[in-house]
Amino acid sequence: MNDDLAVHEAATQGEPTATPSAETPRVSSAQRRPLKFEGLRIDGFKSFADRVDLPIETGITGVVGPNGCGKSNLLEALRWALGERSARNMRGDGMDDVIFAGSERRSARSVAEVVLSLDNAGRTATPEFNETDRLEVSRRIDRGQGTSYRVNGKPARQKDVQILFADNAAGATSPAIVSQGRVNKLIQDKPSDRRIVLEEAAGVSGLSSRRHEADLRLNQTEANLARADDALVQSNELVASLRRQARQVQRRREIDGLVRDSAAHLMHLRVMDAERAESLARANHAEADQRVEGAILGVRASERSRDEALSKVSPARDARALAETAFARSAARLEGIENEAARLVQELQDARRRVMEIAVDRKRVDDQMAEASRTVEALSSEREELAVESAEAPEAIEQASNATEAAQDFARLVETEVSDLAAEAATRQATRAAAIRQRDEAARRLEVVERRLSDAELKLQAARGDLSEDAEDAAIAEAVETAEVAAREAEAALVECEAALVQAKDHEAEADARLRALNGKATTVAAEIKGLEAVGSNSPSEDPVSGRLTVPAGMEMAIASALGDGLDAGTDPSEQTWWEGVAGDRSGGLADQVSGVAELRTALAHVEICESDDDVFGRAHMLSAGEILVSPSGAFARWDGLRGRGRASAGSESLKRANRLRELRSQADVIASELDVAHAEKKAAFEKLERSRALADQARRMSRQLFDDLVRLREALAVRAKLAEQRKSRVVIIESEVARARQERADASEQLLASNQAVAEIPADDEASRRLEEARRKLDAARREEQATRAQFEKLRAAHAFREQRFRAIISQEADWRRRLGEATENRSQLTARAEEAERILEDAAQRPESPAEVVETARAEVAARREELDQAIARQDEAERLREQADNELRASEGKLAQLREARARDLAVIEQAVATCRVVADQVKERFEIEVDALETIAPRPDWPMDMPAAKTAAEQALARRERERDSLGAVNFLAEQELADQEKRLGDMERARSELRDTIGKLREQITEIENEARVRLQAAFQLIDRHFGELFVRLFGGGEAQLKLVGSEDILSAGLEILASPPGKRLQVLSLLSGGEQALTAMALVFAAFLSNPAPICVLDEVDAPLDDANTDRLCRLIEQMAQNDATRFLVVTHRPLTMARMNRLYGVTMAERGVSSVTRVDLDRAVEFAKE
Repeated sequence: MNDDLAVHEAATQGEPTATPSAETPRVSSAQRRPLKFEGLRIDGFKSFADRVDLPIETGITGVVGPNGCGKSNLLEALRWALGERSARNMRGDGMDDVIFAGSERRSARSVAEVVLSLDNAGRTATPEFNETDRLEVSRRIDRGQGTSYRVNGKPARQKDVQILFADNAAGATSPAIVSQGRVNKLIQDKPSDRRIVLEEAAGVSGLSSRRHEADLRLNQTEANLARADDALVQSNELVASLRRQARQVQRRREIDGLVRDSAAHLMHLRVMDAERAESLARANHAEADQRVEGAILGVRASERSRDEALSKVSPARDARALAETAFARSAARLEGIENEAARLVQELQDARRRVMEIAVDRKRVDDQMAEASRTVEALSSEREELAVESAEAPEAIEQASNATEAAQDFARLVETEVSDLAAEAATRQATRAAAIRQRDEAARRLEVVERRLSDAELKLQAARGDLSEDAEDAAIAEAVETAEVAAREAEAALVECEAALVQAKDHEAEADARLRALNGKATTVAAEIKGLEAVGSNSPSEDPVSGRLTVPAGMEMAIASALGDGLDAGTDPSEQTWWEGVAGDRSGGLADQVSGVAELRTALAHVEICESDDDVFGRAHMLSAGEILVSPSGAFARWDGLRGRGRASAGSESLKRANRLRELRSQADVIASELDVAHAEKKAAFEKLERSRALADQARRMSRQLFDDLVRLREALAVRAKLAEQRKSRVVIIESEVARARQERADASEQLLASNQAVAEIPADDEASRRLEEARRKLDAARREEQATRAQFEKLRAAHAFREQRFRAIISQEADWRRRLGEATENRSQLTARAEEAERILEDAAQRPESPAEVVETARAEVAARREELDQAIARQDEAERLREQADNELRASEGKLAQLREARARDLAVIEQAVATCRVVADQVKERFEIEVDALETIAPRPDWPMDMPAAKTAAEQALARRERERDSLGAVNFLAEQELADQEKRLGDMERARSELRDTIGKLREQITEIENEARVRLQAAFQLIDRHFGELFVRLFGGGEAQLKLVGSEDILSAGLEILASPPGKRLQVLSLLSGGEQALTAMALVFAAFLSNPAPICVLDEVDAPLDDANTDRLCRLIEQMAQNDATRFLVVTHRPLTMARMNRLYGVTMAERGVSSVTRVDLDRAVEFAKE
């Protein structure tokens, strides 16, 4: 067995090339046996509606079937069971799409399950699954409920299952699953993307997962530390606040006593003022009663005078009404007479006009009748001529048809002769041309073979010259030993610097804690401010009132319900809609709670806030004109009957945003001042940390540089050994190429000699060409004769068809003109009757005895008499109305005086009620403030004497009380439990300090763990790169039958971030990057890299999905031979999907995927002949 297979067997049965993790127990080389895939069971997955089993046995298992039958679904089921998490990679929008969706005859299923059977006799599974010799890993999905894993029937985490397969190089993204798309992607990828091949081959998937876990834990721990720092800062602030509150308690008690004394003195003054105001109001009310009684007597005298004047008005109004009626009747009779006279005149004019119009119509109808008669005669003559011509046409058409058929027969006869001669000439020419092509091809092949032989001989000579010994190996080995000593010393120095760096980071973290907390707050507040400012407004106004109102929290929906679309208006009169201030100081309602826009005070003063929706609708019947009731939830009731329940609106959202913006901007100012202090504290700690980091970075660079130098020296030593082996192999390969080229040159020479003899045996035939040309000229003459006779025939037939069409058209036109002649005759009779009717009307008008003008004059005289009588009645009524109006004015004056006196009396009564109410209010205030009655107020403070100036005394007392209340309010809220809360908070601070210290220790350990993982990954990747590079070069030579190939790290000096470039040199070409090769060379080179990665970290299964599709038969045969040799080791089992019979023939067993029922796939074992039929389908 060759070296590749020996490495494959050692990698699958011996110790793993990568360092095992701390969680995985070590297994001796004699005991270690990798996992084996034994079978796949699918139930309800995509098109597999029924349960199917696919055994995965030793060797190569082939899967065949026509396109669209479900082969891809079979491989996707395997990847899904291996832990695939992306629905897009499963060709679906969601993971539920993998469940059988139904077909024409079957309903959809709600569950899908895929089970993998594994042989764990070597106990190479992860610890949690390493107790049994056999494992059954199942993945199940229930529609709408997600997926679940089970191992041997017990629930398992998806992460644990993925690590199980990843540690055995068989995950869902393992290089062991190779498709044509994966090969194409490998060709098209950038070097940075292609490095995934190196990572998978190095077996660092588990390390990457653990590194990711450590990163997540580190981020989470750092976030917890930041939250702990924030909480610590807040707790310190709370302790300081509690201490301030304790000092405020004593001062608050002193001020409370002073406020109580001032309030009692003010209450005494208010009671005394209200009692005196009540006594004065009662005296004024008694005097007002006497004045009202005298005014009542004057009103009664004025009413009697008014009644006498009113009795004279009614007769005058009746007389005027009779006169107006008589005048209206005369005017109406005059209008009717005038209208009748006008109608008679118009009727006479219409009759004369109709007589003239009828004469013109008679003339037009006579012309139409004459034209119709002439047209009928012309059509009859033309019809008779066409009948004669149609009778003579059939005989001429028959003669032309016979001539055409004779010409066609002669042309076909000549055409047959031409075809025979052309076929004979073409056969001879094709035979001669084929012989010439074979001769030219043989000459070109001989030239290519001779050139390739010359190149191979030159390469052989150069390769033999490269076999000399190299004297630099000893120097390189000595340099390796020196570099190892320097690298160990640099590593020790790095450890000391990193310890100092950790200490500096701890100091910097303490200073950074408060800054991060404040930055987080500032970012959150700024983001929220930016988000709120970015919300656009649909208001037509550039400056709507909704952005300027200051609304109490929770009242936004109430304001929006009250103002509605008015929130979108501004205050600029140049806009379409605007608010304008109304004269007068309006208060009450929402006007006292909302500020910012003075123009809205009038509207808000009519809006009253209620506590609940039920209160709004319950009080709605009590509303006056213009008033509105609203609730905080937005329910409203208007005075005009409109009601509505609360709902969110653009206006309410705009008000909420405005309130929130004001609050956030205030918070931002406070945070900005705190940030300035925190930045100053952070700067000093940061400078110290930077100095420590610079020293650590310098030591790290030095250590890394020395380590890289050591690696390069080791690589150089290994490369020189490898080059020596490659040079020997190259000489052997080139010698075989020279031998093949010499044999091909001999074959090409024999083929060229045979081709020259074949061309000489087939001379050119000029006589056959001449006879063929003469026959073609004869055929052209026959075709022209045929075309001439056919044209004459078509012309006669078309003329005959036109005559028949015209004959039918003449018959139709003649009938139409006869119909028009009849219609014209009937129209002339109707015009004669209309003319007789118009002449009768003219005779009746001439025989009337009386003129219309005389009747109109008589009616006008009667109307003038009735108008004079109406004017006299109007004058009498105006005089009576004047006397009545004079009496009404005197009565209104008396009633006005009485109303004024009554209003004065009512005002005196209101003053009394107000004084009594003031007394009650003062009593309520005393009871509310001191919880005593007014009579007991002297127990708090003595009753003062009546002051000289009561208003000034009350003002002074109110100012004193307000001053002391302001002093009390300036203290703010006082917490009488501050001391107890302070003790509890100090205890909590101690606990938080201890937790913060533990978090910092955890962060240090996690960072050390991440560094260890990176170092281990670097070592594994370096070893894997060397191994893959060696396998890649050997497999490339095997697949191409020569040439060379190598891998190169590009883009970075650190292998953790370097890209992977492919350099290849097929036989006869120089070394170049993969993208410059031809399509077939690219595909075969990519396959060599895939198998090189597989040999470096073999998996228990290798899936090849139509990877042979772009290859020709020769390359497919090479690929199959390679797979057969790799499959001889039972450690890896191959599953190959193919359409090519050549590949099928190399399989150990074949399974066919069919779709006998539309939409439902099944799996069955087939023989080779049946597989070929599948491929053809």
